[in-house]
Amino acid sequence: MLFTANEKWNYDSKFDVMYYVFGDTSNSYGDDQTDNIVAMRDIDSDEVQGYTILNFKRICSAMETEYNILKDLIDIKKALSFCK
Repeated sequence: MLFTANEKWNYDSKFDVMYYVFGDTSNSYGDDQTDNIVAMRDIDSDEVQGYTILNFKRICSAMETEYNILKDLIDIKKALSFCK
């Protein structure tokens, strides 16, 4: 699981999308990891700079298949605290 001092969380409740950024995403592209998880990768280095997670609350509440993938990528408890 990634931890960084520069991490930023943003949750869009209207569309149930969680944005988690821990690097500079100004020069990045989206790389689909699964149907609902998109890794934001730097174009030049291909390093992951963040994640966009579609259907975030649904995945977490139903503990869908992607939940096990997410728990290795992000701090789910912390992420859910942004879903108010």
